[in-house]
Amino acid sequence: MEGVQGQCCGDVCVPAFDQNAENCGSCGHACGGGQFCYGGDCYTYTCENSGYCVLDAGYGECCGVDGLDCVDVESDAQNCGGCGNPCPAGMACMNGGCYASDCSLAANAGRTCTDPDAGTYGSCCDGQCLREDDSFNCGACGKSCPMGASCGGSDYCTIPDGGYAYCTADGGNGGYPCPAGEQCNSEGWCVQAAASCSPSTLGSACYTADGSGQCCGQGCADLLNDHENCGACGHACGGSEWCYEGACRAVPSCNATDSDTPCPLSDGRAGACCNGSCLDIANDAYDCGRCGRSCSDGDVCQSGSCRESDGGELGCWELGCPAGYVCNGYGCDLPTCAPGASGGACAFGTGAYSTSAEGTCCDGTCVDLGQDPQNCGACGTVCSSGICASSLFTGGTCFPVYDGGGAGCGFGGCFGGTVCVGDQCVTASCDQAMPGQTCAASTGGFGVCCQGFFNNTCADLSSDPQNCGSCGWTCPTGATCVDGACTGTSTGCGLGHHAEFCDVDAGTADVCCASGCADTQTDSQNCGYCGNACYGGLACVGGTCTALTCTASTETAPCAADGGAGNCCSSSCVDLDTDPHNCGDCGHGCAGSTTCAHGGCGVDTCDASHAGAPCHLADGLGLCCAAGCVDTDSDPQNCGGCGLPCAPGQTCSGGGCH
Repeated sequence: MEGVQGQCCGDVCVPAFDQNAENCGSCGHACGGGQFCYGGDCYTYTCENSGYCVLDAGYGECCGVDGLDCVDVESDAQNCGGCGNPCPAGMACMNGGCYASDCSLAANAGRTCTDPDAGTYGSCCDGQCLREDDSFNCGACGKSCPMGASCGGSDYCTIPDGGYAYCTADGGNGGYPCPAGEQCNSEGWCVQAAASCSPSTLGSACYTADGSGQCCGQGCADLLNDHENCGACGHACGGSEWCYEGACRAVPSCNATDSDTPCPLSDGRAGACCNGSCLDIANDAYDCGRCGRSCSDGDVCQSGSCRESDGGELGCWELGCPAGYVCNGYGCDLPTCAPGASGGACAFGTGAYSTSAEGTCCDGTCVDLGQDPQNCGACGTVCSSGICASSLFTGGTCFPVYDGGGAGCGFGGCFGGTVCVGDQCVTASCDQAMPGQTCAASTGGFGVCCQGFFNNTCADLSSDPQNCGSCGWTCPTGATCVDGACTGTSTGCGLGHHAEFCDVDAGTADVCCASGCADTQTDSQNCGYCGNACYGGLACVGGTCTALTCTASTETAPCAADGGAGNCCSSSCVDLDTDPHNCGDCGHGCAGSTTCAHGGCGVDTCDASHAGAPCHLADGLGLCCAAGCVDTDSDPQNCGGCGLPCAPGQTCSGGGCH
């Protein structure tokens, strides 16, 4: 009993009384059959008085037609993981999951298999259950480690010095070549070439572009989208279904109520229902990544993101939007929804660092799923007993509001840094918690971890004036937060309408904030976006907190320089991009013959006397090399410095050869 606290019963040391069924609460006080000890008292779990019961080996669940059969759902093949969940023929239940027990069955080819007696896992490969650390079937049939590597676990390969190993098509770029007859897939595994699939390789991984290929009866099938082999060999979808991400789904009708719903394109790839049709949102410039999201003028859609045709990242801030669209951080949105439309992007007021926040069409109305109590997280999901709010990593969650009731947290209590609030175990502190996590607020009720990664605050969204209704929503001076809304807020800009346009005639400048309808171009409490207050004597000009006069207290603050925007340096408003006495930062002057451009000091022309000196490129700084002024971050002949060429076939990125 080393390391376990015990109690003395006579001359024998027994485990602590509070959970010892043979000495429950005191020496010799044994619990009866079907009972367990908790907190020093004996309790009975039977199917007559609970949904759980006690087995010889632990706890069980009450299953069967009458709910009176006590079964171990961790191992019962007819109730695996829960009542009424039978495992298919040829599969056994272990740890609450169904795994292949007979690898000779064709249906089990490639599936995870198990030996319940030994408690080990493997994969059904060529009719037998092979261990997960087999180098030729490393974690799955046919996933081979590259030459010179071995299987270090169920999903990685290692080389003799202990480092991770992966393959590349030619064995370059830090990878290793594949054995003869195998190809390197997109996940870095060596697999069967598609043409080499045969009856003896049934269930083995084979080459497809996305890494999800498996040798099936018809050859190499892409299990993510193959209609006849969806998710597993031989698992065919029905006539009105299609295979999406390895699961059979009904083909959608693509009407006004299912925008953004995945649908099959004519070539078998996945698209999305938009405006009554199935469109390729990975490449459609007017529905890029999401229905209704258009790319900026001159941009193209690549892999669902708006980009310049040469791969650059200029967006609608610089390029503008098509007529009638509004700019946000993702692209351009229409400010209104079609009648009855549900799904698809729309422009929902202003948000931090963007001209508009992206909303979602719900029954013809543009809403914010992160705060609308009638559409919380999804259209039609009503948050009736809490506050709908979003935080970092959460897109609309109905956070509970504690009313002082609750039935407690059961026999088990709360563990691992959690405490009981009402009838839920929640984190006791936000110090190490992720933003958006439910926590115990100082008010005694539920809270939400708001703000940054390492300095989170547990805010009660129902009453915190600094986080009223959502993290970061600040009530104006003198107002309080009641039920997630700031007092004095106008009816038209109440809960669920933050950032919504409130003065159509004013366009996209006037939006609903915690204080009511605000002009984010001029309102010093909501400058640029709701809750962004200007301090230290700054005024809101054009949606930016700006110093009208530069003083010692406004150092580096934005100001209006001659001909454009600048920053305060002492008592002057200067352009840090071009000022030779304040180049890139206040007080940083350019020496000698260097000039200031793009916030950096450099020479305008390279010659022998300036070899290795910073110089001006069209969009930044470079170095003077033999070829002139070059960008050593991307020049393959001068990668990371002058005269440092990359090897043939390599490119230069970030000053390194790849």
